[in-house]
Amino acid sequence: EALYGIGPVRAALQARRRDLYVLYVQNGLDEKHPGKRKALADVLWIMKAAKRLELRVETTSKHALNVLVDNRPHQGMVLDASPLEMVDISALDRPDAMLARAPVWVALDEVKDPQNFGAILRSSHFFGVCGVVVCSKNSAPLSGVVSKASAGALEMIDLLSCKNMMMFLRDSADNGWRVIGTSNSPESEVLGDLPKNVPTILVLGNEGVGIRPFLNSEVDCVLRPGTVDSLNVSVAAGVLLHEL
Repeated sequence: EALYGIGPVRAALQARRRDLYVLYVQNGLDEKHPGKRKALADVLWIMKAAKRLELRVETTSKHALNVLVDNRPHQGMVLDASPLEMVDISALDRPDAMLARAPVWVALDEVKDPQNFGAILRSSHFFGVCGVVVCSKNSAPLSGVVSKASAGALEMIDLLSCKNMMMFLRDSADNGWRVIGTSNSPESEVLGDLPKNVPTILVLGNEGVGIRPFLNSEVDCVLRPGTVDSLNVSVAAGVLLHEL
């Protein structure tokens, strides 16, 4: 699988969840970021890590990299690596009552767009979410597009897969987790009224139809992320996770 972009490549080398094959680097890349100190620092970190890991590095042209990733924004770096594999899960274990901060997980109900998927992973990682659970079917596949959209968070965050979302939510609730759904309905609860510091699973639905209706029976409450009823699912995720 081709990972592209400085952030995803660095994250993949740091996380070491994939088998690493070849790092393709654009000619003169370390000279192309004189005004971008962080980008240059990341490039140098990647090159040192590749040497330490004895990863084969090949320099090539920008055109060749464009061909490798179908003209996506690679920033001069493409990593050939094995695909990520998700771990199957049937339910979350009972949360640790001794934790000072209650854990939060995100459950994605058939989120299919890789850009939305990646953006949700990015927000989840930023806000310290424990992990993300997705449906094993009808979800965006793990890919370089998702890793790039997540700014590399795909490589770092725990990502699990369930065969039956309804049973996952039900069994997790039996283990002591609060399950929160999302909706733009006027009957939904206001976000600010939600008790904080409770072990929570936040369920986010499909871009077009939202959470599937039969899952509503498994949620403790349904929240609306704000007064605007047209929030993109990834934007709504950021708003809700900030509050949680």
